[in-house]
Amino acid sequence: MPYTIQFSCILPGAHKLSLPYNSPCNELHGHTYRIELQFQSETLTNGMVIDFTRLKDILAEFDHCDWNEYLDNPTSERIAKFLYHHIKQTDQGIVSDLLQRVTVYEGQYNAASFYA
Repeated sequence: MPYTIQFSCILPGAHKLSLPYNSPCNELHGHTYRIELQFQSETLTNGMVIDFTRLKDILAEFDHCDWNEYLDNPTSERIAKFLYHHIKQTDQGIVSDLLQRVTVYEGQYNAASFYA
C-alpha cells in the first residue's frame, strides 16, 4: 500500500494490575499513555488517508479514564488490543477498514502493539 499514516495522541489515565507477585503496579496509579494508530490505504480521500480530527474524536472518551472500568488487569498489551477492536467496532467505515496497528506507550519508552 503506498500511503501509511500514523496518528498519535496523549491519553492520561489510571489503572491497577492484578499481578500474582508483589508489585507497585497492583495499586491504582496513573500514566501518561501515548496512543499511536497506524493506517494504510491505496487511495486518498480529499487528499488524505483519514482526517486526523476523526481519530481524535474516536479516542476522546478514554481521556483521563480508569482502564479498570473497561478491562480486567489492563496491561498495555490488553489496552492496545481493546482499542484496536473498539475502533473496528465503533467506526464501521474507512477508519476501521484501514486500521493496521495500535501501539500503547506506557510512559516514554515502554510500548505494546496489537495488530490482526
